[in-house]
Formats: sequence, C-alpha cells, structure tokens
Amino acid sequence: MNVDKSFVKGLGENATDTALVRMIIDLCHTLGVEVLAEGVETSEQAALLKDMGCDVGQGHYFARPLRGEELAEQLPKAFLA
Repeated sequence: MNVDKSFVKGLGENATDTALVRMIIDLCHTLGVEVLAEGVETSEQAALLKDMGCDVGQGHYFARPLRGEELAEQLPKAFLA
C-alpha cells in the first residue's frame, strides 16, 4: 500500500496529515500489508515515517529520479544477471 505524497508533504506540520499517515500505516500492518511512503523530501519526514513503522520510503530525500540507464549503472552487476 502506498501513502500518497500529498499526505507525506504535511507530515509533522499538519495534524490531520500526520494522523492519517499514522492510521494508514497501522491499518496496513494490521492487515499484513507493507507500506511505502511516496514523496519523502526531508530527514524529518523520513524520521517520522520510521518512528511510525513505515516499511519503505521513496523520494528526493533518498535519491533524485533516475533514467533506466542511470539506474542500471548504479546496480551491482550480479543483481542484473
């Protein structure tokens, strides 16, 4: 399940967004579903998501968007085999 970046954007700053993200994570884990947060842009957002138990995050905080060729260059050769 993905947490939309529109909720992640307000994480820690907007009480409603923060509560919604926490509820989505808790509900997904209750159902046995892994949670991915989209649009993580700051270390504060990443820390809050980690504290809430979010499984995976993606966004500019972790890495800028890459073209397929750029990504392939960064992956270990064994992974591509």
